[in-house]
Amino acid sequence: MAVKTTKAIARFFRGLAFRREKSAETPRTGDYTGFFNGMFAAGDMSVSTVYACVKLLSDSVASLPLLPEVRRGGIYVADDSSPLGYLLSVCPNAMENAYDFKRRMVMEMLMEGNAYVIPEYGDPSRPFDITAMTLAERGTVTLTPEGDYMYKCKRYTPDSIIHVKNMPNAFYPRLGVSVLTHARQAMNIAAAGSAETLQRFAKGGAVRGLISNEKTSYGFNKISDENKERIAESLDRRINEMGERIVSTPADSKFTPFSMTSTDMEFLATRKFEVREICRFFMVNPSLIFDDTSNNYKSAENASVDFLNKTLNPLLRAIETEFQAKLVSPRLWLKRRVRFDRSELHVCDLMTRVQWQTARLGAGLATPNELRHEENRPAVPGGDELLVSANLKTMAALAAESAGNVGVDDNSNSSDNSDNSNE
Repeated sequence: MAVKTTKAIARFFRGLAFRREKSAETPRTGDYTGFFNGMFAAGDMSVSTVYACVKLLSDSVASLPLLPEVRRGGIYVADDSSPLGYLLSVCPNAMENAYDFKRRMVMEMLMEGNAYVIPEYGDPSRPFDITAMTLAERGTVTLTPEGDYMYKCKRYTPDSIIHVKNMPNAFYPRLGVSVLTHARQAMNIAAAGSAETLQRFAKGGAVRGLISNEKTSYGFNKISDENKERIAESLDRRINEMGERIVSTPADSKFTPFSMTSTDMEFLATRKFEVREICRFFMVNPSLIFDDTSNNYKSAENASVDFLNKTLNPLLRAIETEFQAKLVSPRLWLKRRVRFDRSELHVCDLMTRVQWQTARLGAGLATPNELRHEENRPAVPGGDELLVSANLKTMAALAAESAGNVGVDDNSNSSDNSDNSNE
C-alpha cells in the first residue's frame, strides 16, 4: 500500500511539473505570432540563398530611378512635365512608394514568374497621362480563353495592362515561369538541408558516443549489457535533453564520443554546394551574397561588372521594354521612352569617381558645370565650355601644320640660295 501511495505522489508531481512547463510555453493573451506566421508563410524565402539573391536583385532595381523621357534636340531628356515621372519616382499609388513598388514588382517577377501592373489613365489622348499605377497582388490576375486579363472582376485587354515576365513559358508564351520552378530540385535539397541542420542543432548539437566497459576480460565487475543500456539512456537524457554539461559515468564504464563522420563532412559540402547551385539559377555571383569563396580585389571587380552586364541589365531591359510597349503609342516611339537611369549603378569610391570625371572632362564628353550638376553643386561662370587636352589634335590640323612648316622651310631655303648667289 505504501509503495502504491509513493508512486501516486510521484506521478502527481511529475504531472504538475509537466503542466507548468506547458503553461510556460503557452502564448500570452493577445499574442498572434503563430497566426500571422501561418498566414504569411515565408516558403522558399526561408532559404538564405534565395532570400539574398531576391533581395539583391530587387533592391538593385528599386534603387534606380525609372523616368519617362522625351526627345529634344536629338537627345533624350527627362520629361519633367509628365505625371508618370512622379508615379515612377515617388509614389505610384496611395498604398506604397515607388521604391517598394519596384522592389515588389521584381520579387513577383522572380518568385512567381509574372508581375502585373494596372495603370489608371486620366486623358488617354495625352502621352503619359496616368493618375495611378497598381501592382496586382499575388494570385489576383487570371487569363481568359479570349486572351484578356481579369483583375478584381474587371476585364483588361492585353494592351491595357503591364505584364512583366521572367522566363516565357515554352508551351504558353503569354505566361512567365519563375526561377524557383526551374530550381525546384535544388530548392528541395536546400530545404531538406536546412531542416536537417535545425534538427541537429535544435538543442545545441546532440552528443553522440559509445558506452563500453573498461575491463578487457570477462569476470568480476564486468558491466552487463542491460546496465550499459541504462547508462547510455541516462547519459543521453542528461546531456541532450536536460542540457547538463558535466556528467559522470560509473567507475567501470567508458564513454567514447564519435568524431565527425564522412556523412557529416559530405553534408557540410552539400550545404556549400547549394549556395552556388541556387546562385546559378539567379545568375548571381556567390561572392555578392557573402559566400565564403576566396577572392581578391580584381575578382570582386569582375564579379560586379558581370553582375551589371549579364544579370541586372537584361532585367532592366525587360522592364523597360514592357513599359515602353504599353505606355507609348506606336507613332511616338521615337520621341518618347521609359528608361532606368543607369548612372546610379556606377557609384564607386571617391578616387575612382574623380579619375572617371577627369577622363570625361579631358575627352570633351562633359563640361565642368555638367559634372558639378551630377554632384548637386551650383554652376560656375565659364563652366559651360567643353575642354580638351592640348596634346590631342585632329588629323586635319596636323596636315595643315605640316603643310605650313614645309612652306616656311622652302622660303627659307630660297632666301639662303639668293644670298649665296649675290655673294
